Amino acid sequence: MLKTLSRYRSYLVDYLLYRNIRKKNSADMHEPIVYYDVGSAGGPPPLLRFLMRDRLIDFIGFEPGSSAWARGKGWFNRLFHIPPYRELGFALGDQNKQVTLYITRHPGCSSLFTPNKDVVSAFEIHEYFEVVKTEKVDVRRLDDVILQEGLPLPEIVKMDTQGYEFNILLGLGSVLENVVCMQLETHFKEIYTGEKIFSDFAQYMNDAGFRLIEIRRQGFFGEELIEADTFWAREPRNEREEHVFDIWYQANKLPRIRSYQSVRRHVKKYFLN
Repeated sequence: MLKTLSRYRSYLVDYLLYRNIRKKNSADMHEPIVYYDVGSAGGPPPLLRFLMRDRLIDFIGFEPGSSAWARGKGWFNRLFHIPPYRELGFALGDQNKQVTLYITRHPGCSSLFTPNKDVVSAFEIHEYFEVVKTEKVDVRRLDDVILQEGLPLPEIVKMDTQGYEFNILLGLGSVLENVVCMQLETHFKEIYTGEKIFSDFAQYMNDAGFRLIEIRRQGFFGEELIEADTFWAREPRNEREEHVFDIWYQANKLPRIRSYQSVRRHVKKYFLN
């Protein structure tokens, strides 16, 4: 009962936030923001679904296999008339090649890298990472997929691919220049053998012109910070990018930052001449 009430409370918060975003942003003023979700199993959260319905967001998912959500099923989608989004059944990487997918006891821990037993064995959830079978999958560079499938260039990208995010990031190639905001799941230890960790992402993203906006803890690794969603954005270069950044910032419920003017008033009130 409490779990159900909590879920509906979350839906209500998302709906109120959506109304606020919708009030400030008219679909008539801007073309829809192109949003890529790499690892889109389960579909986007309710807030993004409302924004899709009002054509503030053009949502494109990438998930190997098929998804019932993409076909527009589910009570939430039917109740609120949420349109199906386009979902492509590709695994993505930095090269066009065939690789091994390691399927783990908990499917959500499956990866194109092998779990690093030396790291995960220290945590209670280590059994989640036990490999139960493998299969071969084809991976493609995202910049090639965009060209071959005639997709619009992404302005917002979200990745959650269990350690393979950096490889996918490399596969964006020159398309990265078009991206304004990114959400990347990153690890602070090498959970999967051969993966890049947070420090590698920080160097790469800074070199590409992105600022680190927020770190949000994820996972079930006890007190130690091992896994987090990291939020990155460029300094907006034009009015369109300011619009993209504003929608992204609000939709992800990122923390409110005190303005310079509020700080200036504080200084005038409390500092000595």
